[in-house]
Amino acid sequence: MAIFVIPAFNEEANVPRLLEDLESRPELWRDGRVVLVDDGSSDGTVDVARAHDGELPVEVLCQPQNQGAGRAFDRGFRHALRFAPHDALIVTLESDTTSDLDALEEMLATARSGADIVLACHHDQGELVGVTAHRRFLSRAAAYAIRRISRLDAKTVSSFFRVYRAQ
Repeated sequence: MAIFVIPAFNEEANVPRLLEDLESRPELWRDGRVVLVDDGSSDGTVDVARAHDGELPVEVLCQPQNQGAGRAFDRGFRHALRFAPHDALIVTLESDTTSDLDALEEMLATARSGADIVLACHHDQGELVGVTAHRRFLSRAAAYAIRRISRLDAKTVSSFFRVYRAQ
């Protein structure tokens, strides 16, 4: 079982496309669900998420005001862990459709083989895919700082596209 925890902030244009893409891959979510945590959006993000009427179960949690991705993830994780079986996998990704769902099958297999957490690299030959130059700069700067401060040897530390073992 895979439970998707997805924070969203003003992603009205992207959420329907993300849900359609996930729904077209039932092998990734069978017996699972999406927990979309709206982080105080001022657009129609909540409405389009609640309007999803496909087979993919979608639950929408609403933060009354924008509190940042960390708070949205925290709320989504706490909620998911209330009903997640011990062997469930929790997938996190961004609602802006920049996560490559083609990589998810391998990520899930890696987690099922014993990894506690699997991080996806959101780089394609060293470049962030589908994001602005400003966002690439911020991502690289944050990743560099995190790696230096924590002395962590990892290519990716800032990607939200991850798989966690619920246990």
